[in-house]
Amino acid sequence: MAPVDRSVTAKPINFQVAFPSTWSGRAAQLGGGGMNGTIPALTGNPFGQGFVTYGSDSVVPDSANTGSSWATGNKTFLASVNTFSDGTDCKWRFNGQANSTNLQFMLDNPRVESMWQYLKRRFGYRTGIVTTADVTDATPAVQGGYDLTCGIFYVGVWALSLDFAGNLPGTASFDQTGAPYDASIEMDWYIGIKPVTGRITWDLGVIYYSYPNRSNPGLDLNYLELKVGASAEIWKGGTLGVTVFWSPEYQLESGSTWTVETGFTHVFPKFNAIHRDWTPSFSALLGWQINEGNASYKFTYGNGDDSYLYWNVGLTLGFLDKWSLDFRYWDTNLSSNTGGSAFCRGQTFQCDERFVATLKFTY
Repeated sequence: MAPVDRSVTAKPINFQVAFPSTWSGRAAQLGGGGMNGTIPALTGNPFGQGFVTYGSDSVVPDSANTGSSWATGNKTFLASVNTFSDGTDCKWRFNGQANSTNLQFMLDNPRVESMWQYLKRRFGYRTGIVTTADVTDATPAVQGGYDLTCGIFYVGVWALSLDFAGNLPGTASFDQTGAPYDASIEMDWYIGIKPVTGRITWDLGVIYYSYPNRSNPGLDLNYLELKVGASAEIWKGGTLGVTVFWSPEYQLESGSTWTVETGFTHVFPKFNAIHRDWTPSFSALLGWQINEGNASYKFTYGNGDDSYLYWNVGLTLGFLDKWSLDFRYWDTNLSSNTGGSAFCRGQTFQCDERFVATLKFTY
C-alpha cells in the first residue's frame, strides 16, 4: 500500500493476512509494537484458535487512543486517552460556542460525527462500545466463582481471564530457561474446612491453580498451595485475620514458597443515599512472600531477589443486598529489588502501583 506521506523518505506499507484451515468466524489485527518496520508474527495465537489474523509494518493504534476516537469522533494522540493528536485540549467544548478565545481550537481540532452517533441520529439505534480485557490489563475484566458449603466444609472454583503475553496476540512470555509460555484462562480449585474455636474462625484448605489452555513447553504453570488462616472480631465490626500459604513447587517450578497475609476489615453502620441503603467497610492487607532462592522465582517474580512485600487498602460499598462496589489501591516493593523499576512494567508480572475498582454480585 502506498503511504499518505508523499515525501521521498516515505516507504510503502506492507500488509499480510493469514487464513487458518478451519475458520472460527473471528478475526484479529496484530501489532508489531509500534514503528518497528516489521510485520508481526501472524501464525501463533490467536491464529491457532481459528482466527484470521492480519497486520502491517506500520504503526498500529493502541486501545487508549482508538477508544477515544470511536467515542468522540476525534483523531487522538497515541497511548493517551482524550488527547488530540498534537497534544492540545478541545477547549471549545466547554461552552459549545465559537468566540475569539476558542475559535482557534475549533479549527485546530475539528470534530466529526462518529459512526455510533450517526447510527443513533439517523436510525435511532442504541449504540455502545464493547471491549474485551484481561486481568493483566489496567482495564476492566470479569471474574466469577462458585462455592458449595456444608457445615464447616467448603469446596469451590474461581475462574478469570488473563494473558501472560501482556495482551499482545501472537506473543508469549518467557520463563527462566528461555521457553515461551502463555494462557488465557486461570481456574483455581479449592477445598477446606472452617472450624470455630472460641472467638477464632479457622480456615484450613488446599488450592490448585490450573491453566486449562496453557502453552508452556518449558516450566509448568500449574501449582498446588496449602492454606492455614485464622480470623477474629477484635471489636464490634472490626475483624483481624492472618493467613499462611505454602507451595512445595510454586508456579513455573520455582520451588518452595511461603506467603503470609495479614488483613483487617471494619464494617461501618448503614446509611441511606440516592434512595437506597449502603453498607460501607474499610479494609487493608499486607502480604509477604519468600522463596527458597530458586532461579526461576528470582527471574519471574522476585525481580532478582527471593522475597517481596505487597499491600492494598480500600473502601467497599455494599448495596441492594447482593451487590458491592470496591475502590482499592495496590502496590509492592518489587521496584526496589535487584532488577530495578522496569521489572514491574513488564508484560508478565505487572507489579507497579495501581488503583482498581471492582463491581461484585454474590448469589
